[in-house]
Amino acid sequence: MTRHTMPLTSPAELLAVGLSADRTIAVSYAVARALRRRLYPAGRLRVVPNGIELARVDAAPSEDDLATARAALGDLAGRPVVLVLARRKDQHVLLRGLAALERPVVVACVGIEADPELRGIERTLPAHHHVVYVPFTDRPLAFCRLATVSALPFAHRGLSIALLETMALACRSSHRMPVGTRPDHLR
Repeated sequence: MTRHTMPLTSPAELLAVGLSADRTIAVSYAVARALRRRLYPAGRLRVVPNGIELARVDAAPSEDDLATARAALGDLAGRPVVLVLARRKDQHVLLRGLAALERPVVVACVGIEADPELRGIERTLPAHHHVVYVPFTDRPLAFCRLATVSALPFAHRGLSIALLETMALACRSSHRMPVGTRPDHLR
């Protein structure tokens, strides 16, 4: 069994699952610590951090892929691009936080379509911010190349492959940034 996220189930349930699996792989030390705090059997737990295929990340996206990504993002007007490359997680938390951000940004939610909750939050945002939704694509790296910062608004994730890929592309990551802080380039 592989655990990608922090445990949310009861210690008794985790113990039962842990005893029924030959081995459990935690994708980060943080996930392993969280499992152990909830009584997961240590003898059956191994940490194998997620990895990425560097050849895939290092390969330049095609001009067509870049053009498609640029078209989806629209007119950037000099605004930095905040990339959220994920299925539906806690994007609503990130969008609500935009109200406190003075510098105009483009938020690219790649991997989801807007739902009523996200559209409702978007309508309350200052007009200088722009939010773009891009349905799932099997060629997201063009968006990574155009991004300034990568975010994963999901408190229970262990070690995201999408964040590893964007970090490999030298995109700054805002994963688990303390509440109330902002990177200097977004102030």
